[in-house]
Amino acid sequence: MMALASTGAPAAPASSFGRCAAFVVGYLALAGVAVWAGLAEFGTRPGLGAALVCAAPAVAGLALACSPGGERRRSVVRLALAGLLLPLLLLAAVGLLGPEAPQPASVGVFVAVFALVHLMASVTGVVLLAAAATRVAAVAGVMPVGAGRLGRRLASLADAGLALSVHEAAAGWQVEIDSEAGRSRRLHLQVDELTSQVIVHERLGAAAPAAQPGTTVIWSHEWQATPIGGAPLDATVLAFDGDRSLPPRAARGFDGDALVRLLCALVTRSGYDWQPVLLGWPKRRRALR
Repeated sequence: MMALASTGAPAAPASSFGRCAAFVVGYLALAGVAVWAGLAEFGTRPGLGAALVCAAPAVAGLALACSPGGERRRSVVRLALAGLLLPLLLLAAVGLLGPEAPQPASVGVFVAVFALVHLMASVTGVVLLAAAATRVAAVAGVMPVGAGRLGRRLASLADAGLALSVHEAAAGWQVEIDSEAGRSRRLHLQVDELTSQVIVHERLGAAAPAAQPGTTVIWSHEWQATPIGGAPLDATVLAFDGDRSLPPRAARGFDGDALVRLLCALVTRSGYDWQPVLLGWPKRRRALR
């Protein structure tokens, strides 16, 4: 039997953070170039001051990317804020550096298009940054045990009396955590053997009293990616006996978040990265209904 009581993993590997940093810095640079080109199109002659203003967001993003400064998840949050707010400052600079009133109609068109592109880029950035902030790398030195053994280890958690059930689903397993005060939680775990990672799709459901006659409850669903990592994950006690997982007896009283953390410990200590995603639910959705 192999006991793994306090083995952890970084909350977000450098490669994942690097991709997100490149996305944010590249987007800020493109936003600066767009504003510079817009000012030139409006008939103004942008000088050194305008160049510094247009370049400042990209420089600030690059500084944040090169100086993570401690916990990587906090660095991801800082990058996200920079990507969301700094382009808005550039948009305000169009009014300050652009032509004086009366401004041509093209200024309004530019502002509208810039705002729309920024909205779409922000949604994309949130998805990418959420994946980077919630990713947990496999424990160093542990080889992937294979999809079959991983599935048997997952199924053995239910056999141990934990408040969850495990079923085979589309290209992986579906884990249903027992409802808590009218709430349900489902996780679809997809094994990618090529990249040695488990892709996690998490969905929450909540029941509320219905106002319409003849109905009792109304269900609402939302996607989420639970942040996991740090000391709580390191302190999660879990042992393996071949294909069986041996959680501590106290795990029978775990709440939903603690059970998700236990699942993450099982996956990462079986040699796979834990990679939550917000979008991209498996195509075979019937397995989750």
